[in-house]
Order: sequence, then structure tokens, then C-alpha cells
Amino acid sequence: MVLPSLNEIILLSFLVAFLAAFSATPFIIRNSKRVGLAGKDQNKLSKPLVPEMGGIAIVFGLSLGLLSSIAFGYNSLPFEKIVVLLGALATILLMGLIGTIDDLYALKRRVKAPLPFLSAIPLSAVRAGTRVMNLPFLGSVNFGSWYPLLVVPLGVGGASNAFNMLAGLNGLEAGMGIVMALAIALAAFSSNAVEALLVAVSLLGALLAFFYYNRYPARVFPGDVGTYTIGATIACAVIIGNLELLGFLLFLPYFLELIFKLKSRFLAQSFGIPQKDGTLKPPERKNSLTHHVMALRPLKEYQVVALLLLLESMVAIFALWFTVYS
Repeated sequence: MVLPSLNEIILLSFLVAFLAAFSATPFIIRNSKRVGLAGKDQNKLSKPLVPEMGGIAIVFGLSLGLLSSIAFGYNSLPFEKIVVLLGALATILLMGLIGTIDDLYALKRRVKAPLPFLSAIPLSAVRAGTRVMNLPFLGSVNFGSWYPLLVVPLGVGGASNAFNMLAGLNGLEAGMGIVMALAIALAAFSSNAVEALLVAVSLLGALLAFFYYNRYPARVFPGDVGTYTIGATIACAVIIGNLELLGFLLFLPYFLELIFKLKSRFLAQSFGIPQKDGTLKPPERKNSLTHHVMALRPLKEYQVVALLLLLESMVAIFALWFTVYS
């Protein structure tokens, strides 16, 4: 019996995730409006209705990609790596469920904010990651038994909530996720972190497929099920790959967004004010990173997104150089 190579497992995970998400998204688009799951595109003058909860396709593709890597690599991967992958998958699916409930029932902020932290339980249960972390300004810190009890839930819950803050423009969430997943995949490949690599390439495949439908002008929105899932998956990848410092740096734009949103007590949205020429004008109070980009000069929605993706790409290059290649 010829065992599959790691490269073959990685390629299969990517392709399965891509094809599953690419085929599932049109189904969601067709049926969402039929059952009333559509929302207004606030960045368009006409406010067209766009199907929501497209993130279900991301969850579907990502899950199948990971499951295929586990099944195809069952005899090639060490059992402990498979256990960690199953723990990550369970966390991702729990987060997808939380996002779906939020999309359907519009949970109040005080209810939905702590829920993502609970989804980290499976990842904590399999003791994913190592107890020693390299932190900015502090160096190596050994968290001991506090790592699965505190650090993992904070990482997963914090990343999910953060990713849900900087959202609302066509292609923004999926595009940011693509940049971050690619950076994590490169870092994981360089450090031979197989589990993190498989999670990252599965997310990358699903997001590339979804981005085709979500890019400007969007035919579908990811919804909270999408944003929560992307954030949780990125957190899972950096935790199981011991790439916490890389993950911290990749989220630098989201720390800026946190500062801006704090000014409004998290009541502000990232939307702009659509103009007749197709550009977006920032509101008087700039309480989002998107608003500050819009204030640079008259920009159309896809240009605002392109600049934010360029910013994240520059952050990712710096993060990779600082943590992996320096």
C-alpha cells in the first residue's frame, strides 16, 4: 500500500474545500431570498437585497477539506495530529453554529459577544498548542495549565469577535481572510506545522471559492456565520501551529478597528455613505478603519476594499519576515 505524501494531502484538502464551497454558494444564493434571508447592501444607493448567510458555504467547504485530509491521510499522519485536527474541526463547527443562530435570531450584543469563547472547548479539550508562547515585548512566557483554560478561549473568541467588527463591504471579509490564511500556510509550511498547514489551506480554498461570489458587486454576504468562522479558523491554525505571534501581528488592523469602535461603544458600522458617482463618503464621525480609508479621497467600494487588502498584505509580509524569515 502506497501512502499519500503530505503534498498530496495538502492539495486534496485545498481542492475539496474550494470545490465544495464553490458549488454550495450558488445553492445558498438561490434559496436565501426565497426564504427571506436577504439584507440590504448599505453601500449602494439603490440598497439592493443580497442573500445573507453565505458563510455556510465557507463552513461546508472548510469542513469537507479538513475531513478529506483526515480521511486521506489517516495512515500517513500521526494519530495525535489527527486528534488535534478533529478538535479544531469541532471548534470551527461550533462557531459556525453560533454564527448561524446569531444570523437567524439577531442576538443582543451582551449575549452573542461571549458565545464565541465557548466554541474553544473542543480545542482546549485536546490540549492543542504548546504552553510556551513568544509574546511581543515579553519574550517566551510559559502559561502552564492556564494555556488551555484561558489562552485558547481568549484566542478563539477574540479572533472571532475581531473579524466580525471589520466587515460590511463587498469582498472585504473573504479577502482579508485569504491574505491571513495564505500567510499562516506559508509560516506553517516553513515550520513544518502540519496541522496548522492543513487548516490554513482548507480555509484558503473555501475563501477563494466564496470570494468569487462575494467580490464587488456582491451576489452574497458571509453573514455572522462567515465572519465568526473565519476568525475562529485563523485562531485554530495559529494555536495548533504555535504561531501565536504571527497571528497577533496579522490582527494589527483589527486592533485599530477595536480602538475606533470603542469610541462609539461598538454601535458604529463600517458602512460608508453612497454617492451618485459610485463613491463612498465617510460619516461625520469616523468610527471604523473603513471610514478613514474613505476619507483619503473619493473612492468606490471596491477601491476601499483593495486598499484594506493591500494594508493587510503589507502587515502579513512584515509578520512573516518578523516571525519566520528574519
